[in-house]
Amino acid sequence: SCERAGVKLAVMLQRRLFNNTQALEKVVKQNLLGRLSRIDYTLEVNKKNEYYRGWRGQRNTAGGGVLLCQGLHDLDRILSMVGGFSILSADLRTVRPGITVEDWAQVGLQRADGTIFSITATTNGQKEWSGEITITGTEGKITIDAERTLEWNVLGIPVPRPNQKEITGLPAYYDPGHELIIADFLHAIQEKRDSCSSGRSTLPALKVLFEIYDQATFPTGSD
Repeated sequence: SCERAGVKLAVMLQRRLFNNTQALEKVVKQNLLGRLSRIDYTLEVNKKNEYYRGWRGQRNTAGGGVLLCQGLHDLDRILSMVGGFSILSADLRTVRPGITVEDWAQVGLQRADGTIFSITATTNGQKEWSGEITITGTEGKITIDAERTLEWNVLGIPVPRPNQKEITGLPAYYDPGHELIIADFLHAIQEKRDSCSSGRSTLPALKVLFEIYDQATFPTGSD
C-alpha cells in the first residue's frame, strides 16, 4: 500500500545498525567463518504480569508472544544475512495463566546446506534482557548480545566497538540504534531512496515467524 501511494515505510528494527551487526554481516558475506555449522539464539527476558494486561497478552490482538514481540529484533538481523531456513520443529507454550500468546518457545530450523538454527526464548527468565546469538563455522565463532560482542573468534576483522547512546533522558529501551534508524529514515525521504529498514526488507524474518506459528502446536486456550 505504501509503495502504491509513493509513501516511505520504515520499521524500527534498530539492531540492524549496531556496529556488531554490521561487522557480523561483513564476516558472513566474506565467508570468514568458513562453512557455517550452526546458529544458536537464546533469549531470556523477564516480563511482569502487568506487561501482558491488555492487548499484549492475547494472540488475536498481539499476533504472537515472545518470538514476535521480543525475538523479532534479533531474528531479523540473523535472517537478513543468513536466510533460507526451513522449520524442523516448533514448540510454543504458555506458562503463565491469563494469556494466549507464547511466553516460551523452542524452535529448530535447517538450511539446505545443513546449517542448524536453534531458537530458545522465554519471557519468564531471571534476566531483564539477554539475547545471545552464537554463529559457529569451521574457521571461527562469534557471540553477540544486543550491542555487545561477547566472543569474536575470527581473523581479519577487528572486534566491533559497542554503540554508545548519545541522547540522555529517554526510556531505557531507547538504545543507540533508534536514533540511527530515525536519521536514516529522514535521509531516505530527502534522497528519495529506500530506508535501511524498509517495510519490504522485513518480510524474510516475518515469513519465517509466521511459518513457525502455522506449524507449531499453539498454547492451549489460543485461537
